[in-house]
Amino acid sequence: MRSIVVALTLGMLAPGVLWAWPGDLDPTFGSHGKVLYPAPYQPDVSAFAGALEPDDRIDVAGTTQSGVVFLARFATDGTLDPTFGTGGTVTTGFSGIGRALVRQPDGRLITTIGNFGVARFNSDGTLDTTFGTGGSAIASFGGAADAFGLALQPDGGIVEVGTADTGSSSDFAVARYDQNGNPDVTFGVGGKVTTDFGLDDRAVSVIVEPDGHLAVAGQRGSLFALARYDSAGTLDPSFGSGGMVTTGICCSPKALVRQPDGRLVVAGDAVDFVLARFATDGTLDSAFGTAGVVQTDFRVEQINPTRAGARSLLLQPDGDLVAVGYYNSGNYVVFNEQFALARYDSAGRLDPTFTPCGVVLTPFRSIEALGSDDTAEAALLTSDGKIVAIGHSCDVNGCRIAVARYGGPPTAGCSPAASGRASLRLVNIHGGVDYRDVLHFRWLGSVDRTDFGDPVTGSDFHLCLVDEGGVRPFRMMETIPGGQLLPPGAGGPGWRATSTRYDYRNKYRIPEGISPMNLVPASNGQGHVGVHGKGQYLLPPPLPLSTPVIVRVKRSDGPQCWEATFSSPRVSTPDKFQASSD
Repeated sequence: MRSIVVALTLGMLAPGVLWAWPGDLDPTFGSHGKVLYPAPYQPDVSAFAGALEPDDRIDVAGTTQSGVVFLARFATDGTLDPTFGTGGTVTTGFSGIGRALVRQPDGRLITTIGNFGVARFNSDGTLDTTFGTGGSAIASFGGAADAFGLALQPDGGIVEVGTADTGSSSDFAVARYDQNGNPDVTFGVGGKVTTDFGLDDRAVSVIVEPDGHLAVAGQRGSLFALARYDSAGTLDPSFGSGGMVTTGICCSPKALVRQPDGRLVVAGDAVDFVLARFATDGTLDSAFGTAGVVQTDFRVEQINPTRAGARSLLLQPDGDLVAVGYYNSGNYVVFNEQFALARYDSAGRLDPTFTPCGVVLTPFRSIEALGSDDTAEAALLTSDGKIVAIGHSCDVNGCRIAVARYGGPPTAGCSPAASGRASLRLVNIHGGVDYRDVLHFRWLGSVDRTDFGDPVTGSDFHLCLVDEGGVRPFRMMETIPGGQLLPPGAGGPGWRATSTRYDYRNKYRIPEGISPMNLVPASNGQGHVGVHGKGQYLLPPPLPLSTPVIVRVKRSDGPQCWEATFSSPRVSTPDKFQASSD
């Protein structure tokens, strides 16, 4: 029988505790692994791209609310680097969005700017006026054009890709500059190439291959598309059909990586995370996922309009792929998007050693607002293997740069509950959204208070239900944001600590139906973890469940993990599941 795993993740860490999962937040970075800039209610900025310094400091590019390209550099502890720009930030004089950022070997930074342009900055954040014309270069395609991707060639050449309006439609657009910012006239016509796939087309990512060819990913209308050019900008006839690959894969590709054997992996969004792998000739690779495509379905129920999307993709040294983007549970009453990360093996299977839930979710800004739209747009891999996710967190007060860092060795697993010491009750009326839906989970055992960390100062909880049979991996996703002190008499949401326990209360159970949650330490086997929820915002899994059902509770940036197995339910119907642990 297929197993169903219900997992809860708690994001907090006690001082001095080692990591337990590669997907754990790194507590040495920022606040519990997360950084937000600027302070609340300051002029807002958003990040879309990043690059790493040799010492793992993080360079970020994006835009301000007024549409000006913005740069920042963060130290390895998450603080702004005062040696860069003014106090760690640079507000450039260029309009547009820094959608791509690359670092040259000499430390200078190149970012996209508006009108299909690039600008170069010295390592201290000052504009490099020796580059192009006064520090920038523009590729003119004769009409409206915009850039989305950058790559550096070994000879210092700069390749920029995007879209150009040709009058009746828009096409893939590629421009190449020499290392001084001049058009490379050996490429295409005057340093530029356009490719028409027949619809409104857009190139979003480019890779320089070892032989000097350029692999470019983008979209043809609302479908994945790829092209390969030789070093002169001519389409490579050995790839796809005349150098072009069209697919039926929906919808928006965002990132491209090249494996050492030359195969190409594209990631994007189509309500879910979507990855597709292509052989060196441009055909879909049948050894990857299903007929070359992997779709990670985050939806709980068909009637619930959840959505997710991969925005960036990392290739780890061991061949695993890490997709980074966002997840939204579908509750549109409040802001409710979170950073989302998933790791896949070389065959496209979700890696169960990455996190107990199979996916990592990271919310921001629960302190200043009831929720936020948090989207990771870029991902980086540090010299010691940590994952950095870069993006933005937006709510009613505006947007801020959001950065999270993850990393840790795998663990042996979770501590099981003693026989009969945990209980689970689920109610899902008619398999849809209903005020009568219920979740009750209680784990009993010996727990030290330090195992819980301190939820009042910033814990995040995530609940998911995973079908280990792989038919529909994600059946239930819930988030309880932490970091709010519950004022006396208030309805929440928020945490309250006493000398004996931690309690979470949320009077309206917004955004995802959970309240209350209780963490009670005790050394005599009477400690417990309790999670409760009900109502229309709760997202229970479709019933009946296939047994055994395994419930896990884990701190997302700490090693503690608790689980209980339920093999013999007292009640298992299309509306209810009730059981005590094995």
